[in-house]
Amino acid sequence: MIFKSKIDSWIYLVIAVEVIAIIAAIVLVLKVRGPAGLPGIVAPAVIGLGVPLWLLYSIRYEVTADKLIVRAAWKTWEIPKVSIQTLKPSRSMLSSPALSLDRLEIRYDNDDVLLVSPQDKQAFADALGVPLSK
Repeated sequence: MIFKSKIDSWIYLVIAVEVIAIIAAIVLVLKVRGPAGLPGIVAPAVIGLGVPLWLLYSIRYEVTADKLIVRAAWKTWEIPKVSIQTLKPSRSMLSSPALSLDRLEIRYDNDDVLLVSPQDKQAFADALGVPLSK
């Protein structure tokens, strides 16, 4: 079963500001250097927009019969379901494959922690077969 990440509205705001900043940079380069300046701004613009959009659309959580697979852009975590110790709500701002601060903290193995933000937390917990702690 595949679960998408919940996305907070501030994420969209950050991306909108980034798009505006990149467009402003392109306009500025065109005014100052003309079309000759475009090659120097194209790569940063593509990377500056591409990476956040890639993250926005790549984060997902897949629960199989025996493991949880978390994918975020170029990184993948595979966590055996039997190694999951606890699953509890979190508002941690630590970096994680989650697009919302409405998160779940997964403790697994030797006290490793991964924060995720599935849209339907209870269905996610049910699919993992782990009770959602308070």
